Amino acid sequence: MKLPMPLSKNYLQILLLFPIICYSQFEFEESGSISLERPNDMYFDDVDSDGHLDIVTVGSDVTTVFYGNGNSVYNEVVIDSEMHDFGSSVYAFDSDNDGDLEIIVGGSLFISISTNLGDRKFETVDLITELPFYPQEVAIKSVITLGSLDFNNDGLLDLVGGNQADYDIFIMENLGNGQFTNGEIIYTNGDSDQNNNMLNQIKIIDFNEDGYDDIVTLFDEHVTLSLNDQAGGFSSEELISEPEANLYSFTIQDFNNDDIIDLAMVDFPDQLLIYYFNPNGTYNKEVTKVSTNSLISISSADVDLDGDYDLAFSTFIDGKVFFSLNENGRFQSHTLLKENFGASYVDFADLNGDGKADLVSRGLANDKIIWFENQTVLNIEDPNKVVVYPTIFSKGLTIENSTRNKIKYSIADFNGKIVLKGSSTSDQIQIPTDNLSSQSYILKILTDSKVFVRKILKSNE
Repeated sequence: MKLPMPLSKNYLQILLLFPIICYSQFEFEESGSISLERPNDMYFDDVDSDGHLDIVTVGSDVTTVFYGNGNSVYNEVVIDSEMHDFGSSVYAFDSDNDGDLEIIVGGSLFISISTNLGDRKFETVDLITELPFYPQEVAIKSVITLGSLDFNNDGLLDLVGGNQADYDIFIMENLGNGQFTNGEIIYTNGDSDQNNNMLNQIKIIDFNEDGYDDIVTLFDEHVTLSLNDQAGGFSSEELISEPEANLYSFTIQDFNNDDIIDLAMVDFPDQLLIYYFNPNGTYNKEVTKVSTNSLISISSADVDLDGDYDLAFSTFIDGKVFFSLNENGRFQSHTLLKENFGASYVDFADLNGDGKADLVSRGLANDKIIWFENQTVLNIEDPNKVVVYPTIFSKGLTIENSTRNKIKYSIADFNGKIVLKGSSTSDQIQIPTDNLSSQSYILKILTDSKVFVRKILKSNE
């Protein structure tokens, strides 16, 4: 195979740092922690665009960014210390298309935006302080979950939220220049006085793979899918129904590599539920009992880099973290990874930028965020089989494939969200990247049961 010439300095550095790999052995090692009074929510992204993943958190009355440098050392910068009331959710996205991330916080009776001014400086203003689309008779009005999508195709990301008190999903249209509408309800779960089926979580994903983001919402007893109609509206339907359940948390991935989205969720206090969807919309359900009395959180990532998404789930009362490896689309018996350390919620993020998903726990009992570095042992494969260039790009990527086999590729952000994927048998694959925002990504290529990992960067130039 003819290598691209000349090889740039950046290309050589990335090739050495991210060799072609396959799974050998995995383990997690505790590598750091942050003390924060009641860490109600956290989000991961490169807030200052320095190539390192940062941790954005919201506590009871303060929003903080912990800026990372890739070696488990974080510089704490308080963004907002004068919140109106209890902050319960935090999210970051580029609301004005300037390449910088704004920070959105939702809580009891308010939503605020902290505009990124550069040099780790922010200006915080209220978007809403009364949430006027909520019935006044409801005592608790809490924005429990946030996300973003461009629902009206105007090139600006709009804000999506879920209200735990009224069971509503709402969208606030982005008007530009830091301005948003007050919000429009696109789905309601009914009369909050008559219904205890509380809203717990939303996920933004192109569920039907039509090129438009949809909204999947987890309630206590069911999952709702709100499909984007590509014309500024949504049609909602019940995707899964679990009467009498307590569905606290869920994760969405293609767990069995059939190119169809699947769901995994925890049913409090002790059940793990997996839904493998079929092409006709039906699903096969698997139920696993877990040795605990307070299962509350779940997250997924390809921890051992074998091409399958694995699961971590955690408990609220007894402080346990469990792990289940995915082998060829089926989850193995779960193992206890850690206990008695106050874990309430778990997530995955590549904190040190080595292309492997690290485990992060957020504890409300011990007021700590603790992370465990992924120590997976990797075997070096022949680096001439698959070559990716350029790894710093502005317009597109090329994959040179000399394996003579079909390969699958995916590009994910540092939060694990897949933003682009495809497959090909060609020996030279051109990947258009015009729709990717300027930031770092992880490119993963699967061929012959081996996984090739590259860290790539979309630049403005």
